Amino acid sequence: PARHWPDHPEVTGGLDVQAGGSWMAVNQAGLFATLLNGLQSLGPVAGKRSRGELPLNALNFTAAADAAQALERLDPRAYRAFNLIIADAGAVFLLQNDGQRPIQCQEVPPGLHLISHRDLNDPRDPRVRQFRHAFGQLPRPNQGDTLADWAPWAALMGTREGEDPENALTALTIKTDFGFETRCTAFVGLHADRPPVWWHREGQENPQSLSQFHKIPL
Repeated sequence: PARHWPDHPEVTGGLDVQAGGSWMAVNQAGLFATLLNGLQSLGPVAGKRSRGELPLNALNFTAAADAAQALERLDPRAYRAFNLIIADAGAVFLLQNDGQRPIQCQEVPPGLHLISHRDLNDPRDPRVRQFRHAFGQLPRPNQGDTLADWAPWAALMGTREGEDPENALTALTIKTDFGFETRCTAFVGLHADRPPVWWHREGQENPQSLSQFHKIPL
């Protein structure tokens, strides 16, 4: 993650080197956006806009509610299916698009939530089924300013096998023999009175260790 976009100088995020957008980014106002592909919609297709532009569009705003309201009005047919999280220190919004119906927007209530390519806290997702309770047992990472705050979270995020060792979808750190794998791990803390905190680990070496994490300058 870095400031990759001259036309978005206050945005730090990971760069989609193919289409130029991002899947996770934060701006200096403390607004955060991250995008997940919808079910069975990996990769680009002809005639559809890149979903990587959506986090950058969201971060043109300074408040999550304003960004969510604006992006909710986009043409759903212009993009493949997605789940988009937009958050600041006071509110979190989930925007969902199936590519056909109007984009659905909901404010996420306080608490612990998990999401991937399905609905929020969807029990049909094997990772949600297995790990939501496990995350709920972890201590909150305080302000998230020190790497030690995130140690229990890093250990859980490094889980390579779940209920079924043959099923990669029951792990949180995934490496398959067909090229689909976890590229990085990120912990982002949002604060009302100061800049966000972003801890980043590239790759999968020692996935349950803190040694590979470093703080991203924001």
